Amino acid sequence: MDHKSNYSYKENYIWKYVVAVFLLVGGIIALVKWAIIPNALVFINWFVPNFWSFFGYILIIWFMFKVLSFFWSPVYSLLGKWSYLILIATAIYIIMQIN
Repeated sequence: MDHKSNYSYKENYIWKYVVAVFLLVGGIIALVKWAIIPNALVFINWFVPNFWSFFGYILIIWFMFKVLSFFWSPVYSLLGKWSYLILIATAIYIIMQIN
């Protein structure tokens, strides 16, 4: 019987933490709903039209470099620095086709 009385004490002790976690999660949800999302929308409405002028092109080039380097890494691991000859030959071919 002594074990059941300890269990009810622990159960009451746990409910305090459940309420604290609930208040913390509710506070985070309220903060996101009324502070972060409206400020993010204002930031997006201001930033997107100005973004593509300079930073967007740098970001696109960086992203393409990361994606292409990911796909190029197996070729580089097999051929080493000789794999750059494939890129140089491809660039020369594209330039010759444009001109």
